Amino acid sequence: MLVVPDNDKLVAKLYDMGNQKVEKEIPLATNIFKEVVPSYQNGAFILAIKNQEDKLQLKQIDSNGHTTNLETQNVALESFLKTNTYNYRDRLVAYAKNDEQQYYIQVYNGKVTILDLANDKRLSARPTNISFNKLNDTTFVPYWNANLKDDSKVQLSGILNTQNTYSISRETDERNMEKQFLESTHLNQNQMLVVSTNYPKQIYQVNTNQTSKETLLKTPKPLYQAKIHPLNQAESLLIGSTEKDEQNGKLIAYLYNEQNHRLLDISSMFKHATYADITSLNPYFYKNENENNVYFDASGKMAAVLDVKTGKTNSITAKEISSFKTSADAKWMLFIEFLKDSPALSINWLIWVIISVFFLLFSFVIPIVSRPFKRKNRAESILLQATILSANETGTYINNQPRVRFLLRFFYKGEAREITVHQVISSLSQISAGGQVMIRYNPRKNKAILVNENEPVSEERMISARLAAVRSYGAVGRGTVVELEFQAGSKIYKVPAVEPTGFYFEIGKPAELLETGGITRLLAYNTDYKKEDMLELTGTVTSLKTISSAISNYTLVLIDISVQAEDSTFMIQNSQFIPTGLTVQIGMVIPVQITQEDFSRRKRLSQKKEGSATITSVSYFGYTRGERPVSRVELLINGQKFIANTTIEPAASLQNGDTVWAQYDEANGDAIIVRYSQF
Repeated sequence: MLVVPDNDKLVAKLYDMGNQKVEKEIPLATNIFKEVVPSYQNGAFILAIKNQEDKLQLKQIDSNGHTTNLETQNVALESFLKTNTYNYRDRLVAYAKNDEQQYYIQVYNGKVTILDLANDKRLSARPTNISFNKLNDTTFVPYWNANLKDDSKVQLSGILNTQNTYSISRETDERNMEKQFLESTHLNQNQMLVVSTNYPKQIYQVNTNQTSKETLLKTPKPLYQAKIHPLNQAESLLIGSTEKDEQNGKLIAYLYNEQNHRLLDISSMFKHATYADITSLNPYFYKNENENNVYFDASGKMAAVLDVKTGKTNSITAKEISSFKTSADAKWMLFIEFLKDSPALSINWLIWVIISVFFLLFSFVIPIVSRPFKRKNRAESILLQATILSANETGTYINNQPRVRFLLRFFYKGEAREITVHQVISSLSQISAGGQVMIRYNPRKNKAILVNENEPVSEERMISARLAAVRSYGAVGRGTVVELEFQAGSKIYKVPAVEPTGFYFEIGKPAELLETGGITRLLAYNTDYKKEDMLELTGTVTSLKTISSAISNYTLVLIDISVQAEDSTFMIQNSQFIPTGLTVQIGMVIPVQITQEDFSRRKRLSQKKEGSATITSVSYFGYTRGERPVSRVELLINGQKFIANTTIEPAASLQNGDTVWAQYDEANGDAIIVRYSQF
């Protein structure tokens, strides 16, 4: 089975590999982002999608192409699908919220359980905000953090317990809370594993009845820089390096049974993979507890299957995956030849191949973003003419337009250069080898993008100015919406901002502004702005909430952004004044500018612990980065004091006693705020 985009929907195609024909096509109506979260249960796929009305749909498709619509209460989702939907130990779990409706949904062994959160009498009040605590190598189970209407806070287990409901915890100690959830799901019968946060990051066994006691897991070969991937109720996949410095070692993997403590070396199925593939490509792993096959997909770069009983491994590289994904007219010859080598696995591959395609199609979202988000930082790039040496479709389509791989030649400072550019273009575009195109080239990054010559290119320029006036437009939460009027020479520039309680914009102070497309933004107030200190990343919008329309022609919107860079993913919650006429939507990929220091801190702390924290002190340094004030915040977490020296969300207007969600390092007392309870 293969899932491909088709105009405004997806189509699941069931192929007969014997006669090389399409036996059945199954249309899947989705919204414009075509998101899918797959789960493999009892020989069938469970597909979570959002339809054209943004309502959650669960489709069960078996190996014969029979499709069943599973019950979902017809609830619409306010958030990006992947924000609140995930797989864990053979279960597909989703949190669905729409207006006053709130549901906890789990699919396990093909059976759907739907629980009404808003009317659960076990809770002291209805939930007002629920956020997912992501599973990492230092936690045992996923769980949800719930803020209730009566200002109390609880945690909900990330999977249903043996009574087929979620467990509720009011523990302030994370380990005690996890112990409670392990007991209710019978995972406490397992020897749970954690990865030490200290170099060289080895795996330790934890007795779930004595969570403070940890012993090094003994493996046939030492396992360093380790990662843990839970597979089912009893097994986990352990992956790491043979050397403490992973760049000097080889990839090694074990299948570990958490109940009988048996280890099986399955490194052979990763013979085409590197350690970087495992840590940076968001790989997917699957193994049913009662089956022999382990499946692996590295976001389309390679896929593999191993029979743990016979030790037989088959794998497909990126080149082969690309070939069978794009060559339906050639009757999928490479894939068929692969199946001939292992006919016993053919049925499994027919079903499982959908996983690779999902990651090929949906591991990124690149919608059309309105100005100014569409524009890159052009200050250090230049317009040049380039010659197309080759142009080949990659097989990926975005909004039904092909993504093309261009090899370009151009001259820079008298020197001929060649560069590869991947870009989505109109299927009507007449582009071929030998043609001339305009590119915008960044010499420092050695990267380029194609420029549409029919569209005006709006340049960006930085402006040094001083604050001349501050006008108040009323309260937003505990802060104040203000319009800042800056003067540079004889010109006046107006910038909307939020002034949190305890922080004040002072007339006469210097600022650095950025003007682009007729819109002025604040880069820095009362401090220097050094471009060389900044990193330009991209993030995906996962949630939007309008919080003020006080200033005409602008809407203040709270945006949750998931940022992926290098081998880390972290969340940023940021308010932004959106000009009237511009559109920001869930799923958009937008530029994110961050200091190298802040990025390093967020990357490091994203690998540490996280949990609820209480604010005990807030002091501002008197300057901003962008429109966010820089501050020193003291937090109390489980009785320990932590310090967060960072920018904070001004609309939150933090005060002593407030509760936030933070990531923190117990060793040095460093912390970062990732979510605010006010929202």
